[in-house]
Amino acid sequence: MMRQIGRCNRFVASPQWRLQSDGWHIKRSQMRFRIAKEHGVFRVYVQGHRAKSHQSLEDAKSKIFKILDDGTAHKVLRERGIPLEVSSRKGKKRSMVVEESAAVIDHVAVTV
Repeated sequence: MMRQIGRCNRFVASPQWRLQSDGWHIKRSQMRFRIAKEHGVFRVYVQGHRAKSHQSLEDAKSKIFKILDDGTAHKVLRERGIPLEVSSRKGKKRSMVVEESAAVIDHVAVTV
């Protein structure tokens, strides 16, 4: 239990949270999360889709930790057909290779 609390506290205080003009942002487990202050509450967005609101920024961050940790976030996105982000470097490299290969194939097809 203490380990879980420590992990949650580290997530809430993580320097990976970025404050931008439209709220706090973080990417985790191939998902984008945003917390925006709207009408006095903190609204959570997952992959750009509106989720629940919370009374404080810390409550919203804690809830994000909880749904990541218990798998609810992935489950709900999968059920709703919402795609995940390609966030790994390996995935980005693969997509670049596919794009470059397609360009070479197109070039060869045109010149032949």
